[in-house]
Amino acid sequence: MVLGFSTGSLAKGDFSKALHMLDSYPNLAAIELSALRENELPILVLALPTLNLTRYNHISLHAPGKLGFYKEEDIIKLLLEVVAREIHVIVHPDIITDFSKWLQLGSFLCIENMDKRKPVGRTTEDLHRLFTLLPEASFCLDLAHVKQVDPSMIECEKMLQAFSKRLIQFHISDVTSDSNHVPINIEAIHAFRKIEKLIPPSIPFIIESPIDEFYIERELKYINSVFNHNNHISLGHSFVNDKHSFHYR
Repeated sequence: MVLGFSTGSLAKGDFSKALHMLDSYPNLAAIELSALRENELPILVLALPTLNLTRYNHISLHAPGKLGFYKEEDIIKLLLEVVAREIHVIVHPDIITDFSKWLQLGSFLCIENMDKRKPVGRTTEDLHRLFTLLPEASFCLDLAHVKQVDPSMIECEKMLQAFSKRLIQFHISDVTSDSNHVPINIEAIHAFRKIEKLIPPSIPFIIESPIDEFYIERELKYINSVFNHNNHISLGHSFVNDKHSFHYR
């Protein structure tokens, strides 16, 4: 199982701090550099040549989730610098208005399925339409988003079957009813175990749980417990979950 973190989940807006936190976890082979807010992207792109990422077998970058003061073409111009380094770019489909411009990113453009707030990209049918317009694009399956849209995880099964050849990474965490990411909890473990046998072992998991450094090892333990048959945590144990963290006791 290939695991890694989003830098934004560990240190919001501070990718250098997050990368430093992960120095103590050399077995993590994946990383997602987060530029979820517009002002973070030019800083991150400028810093890319200076970052030591050689330990990672899988590297991606999360593009801004909303556009305000940047135009679509300005964001694409910056992202082309990322793609030139053969780094996949994770994009929320609702920021795309001119699909023809995004074709320049080819297969390094990676579309993520959305939560219930977003008007597009929530279902397999939505994603089929997007991939028709972006035929080379790859796919990032956010397990928390699809769980929120369909707690039965049937929609997740459909996505795994429909887009298996496009899939390059997973996002994993849980989300609240108001779509805030939170750490893994008992409800998420129940849901994710429904589809664990469908998960390709070679596809990396990017952890988006918002946690501080103290809880990294714990979050890794719980995620391993979902997808490793020999390392299951009993569902009889108690979990306490709030919007910031959860405690196993």
